[in-house]
Amino acid sequence: MASTVRPFLTDRRGYIVGLSSMLVGSALAWWSASATWVLVERSLLGDSTSSEMTDVQAVGLLAESGGSVVSIAAAAPIIGFAGLAGVIGSRGWLRRVVGVVVAIAGIALCVSAVRFLSSMAVGSPIPGGVGGSGDQNVVTVSTAWPAVAIVAGLLLLAGGLLTAAVGHQWPTLGAGYERKSAQPRDAWEALDAGLDPTVDEEGGLGSDTDTSTAKRSEPEPER
Repeated sequence: MASTVRPFLTDRRGYIVGLSSMLVGSALAWWSASATWVLVERSLLGDSTSSEMTDVQAVGLLAESGGSVVSIAAAAPIIGFAGLAGVIGSRGWLRRVVGVVVAIAGIALCVSAVRFLSSMAVGSPIPGGVGGSGDQNVVTVSTAWPAVAIVAGLLLLAGGLLTAAVGHQWPTLGAGYERKSAQPRDAWEALDAGLDPTVDEEGGLGSDTDTSTAKRSEPEPER
């Protein structure tokens, strides 16, 4: 089983899987962070006690996004997209370090979203101080968007771990161009590289020189 899985992870297919996981995870994290996690009813006249004294009720609804409630929810997509570019543009141990950073961001996002849902289940205060003041009352709390954040964190974690494990064996940007450029394309590039374009690979003279030498070595016909 391991003999068939490992080549799949180390070739171009594993490279595409790792990048796709980071891309989808970053997009979901950004989508979740920009969505409304908590809807708060806020008094427009300040403290609710003063509103009761004046018998005037003026309230407004305030939507709190995931990025404002959980700080890592706003930072995770930025780290994910930056890590995606880092994997494409790096190689070797640097690429593996990028994978570790993305994996840590995925873990932090999952833990924060799970902690948010747990606090809602036991009736604890909402993280970030939302609804904690006297002029704010929590109307609704979303559970779908924190769940999306957990999925995004798992995708970032998977892509980061895969990159950290075998990312140094994946193809690098410009590798095909470097292979094509290994041999000089014309005589000028050969001269720039310190090679003699009149000498073939076996160390002999070029075809034009061989032909002229052969012509000079032929005996002249007797008259």
